[in-house]
Amino acid sequence: MATYDRDSLHHRRISLATVCEWRDRLASEPPEARLTRPGMVRGREDVLAAGLYVLAAVMERLGADELLSSESDILDGITSSLLP
Repeated sequence: MATYDRDSLHHRRISLATVCEWRDRLASEPPEARLTRPGMVRGREDVLAAGLYVLAAVMERLGADELLSSESDILDGITSSLLP
């Protein structure tokens, strides 16, 4: 994504297979190559692949085949879970 678009990211479902695909792709690239990708923020090129390893491991441990992204903070989720 070259330009941030909250609406296209909010509540998007991401599969474990997609997480692993991007993990492997980004881990195989040098940080300088990652910086050429649209939307990559300088300073995250060194940690993004590692974060995807952690995310994939957590998903596997929990048996989650996919996740639901949220562009809202955690308090929104907590609040909605408390509603009847």
